[in-house]
Amino acid sequence: MIVLVDIGGYKANRKKQLEILATKTAKEVARTKVAVKLDPMNAYERRIIHTKLAEWRDVITKSEGEKNKRYLVIRPKKS
Repeated sequence: MIVLVDIGGYKANRKKQLEILATKTAKEVARTKVAVKLDPMNAYERRIIHTKLAEWRDVITKSEGEKNKRYLVIRPKKS
């Protein structure tokens, strides 16, 4: 049996923080045309960012690294 405990709405707050991080970083990457490597995250957190930026036309996301050191890179799309 799996029990999930969400104290004080942590999961919703974390999702919102990650979406804000994704948006701010994507705007910076689109403006500067320089890729940004984010800190290592678990699969759930990386997926939130991938999903948030999937429809953006000027940046792409990619997970890199291995096991628990996987991180996300946000890159400008090639024109």
